[in-house]
Amino acid sequence: MNAFHSLRIGQHERVRHDRVRSGSARSGALGLLVVLLVATPGVSGCGRAGPAIVPAAGIVRFEDGQPVLSGLIEFTTVDDRFTARARIGRDGRFQLGTSAESDGAVVGRHRVVVSQLVPTEDVPQAGHAAHGLVHSRFADYATSGLTIEVPPGGSRDLVITVARGAR
Repeated sequence: MNAFHSLRIGQHERVRHDRVRSGSARSGALGLLVVLLVATPGVSGCGRAGPAIVPAAGIVRFEDGQPVLSGLIEFTTVDDRFTARARIGRDGRFQLGTSAESDGAVVGRHRVVVSQLVPTEDVPQAGHAAHGLVHSRFADYATSGLTIEVPPGGSRDLVITVARGAR
């Protein structure tokens, strides 16, 4: 058994020495391989196009037409593969981003959630009511019931309507 073990060590050492001696030739071949893979993305699989991302923006408002003044909105494709997010501005408007901020959303049907982070220690309840809180059911995909279609050409006029939370 020791002879076999010694033989294996010797083979590994010989291979290692061969690699060192031919290192420049191997690195040249490796460089050529990298150039070929980068130059031919269809062959390597790295250059495949992802789903179409189109402009997606709009407004979040309450049932009475008043804009939601703050919060976050998130769209997730119905197959749960892609998500787009945005902050809701003081005018209720949002501009979604999927891969980068404000780059849009994937074309197709989406489930939607709207959430707000509300500090409760420093703001009296009357202050929350004055700004309008979104009902908490809209912060969870399981209960929001909101869906929307992002059309192939995109849209800057998406409208999301939510109910107010309890005061």
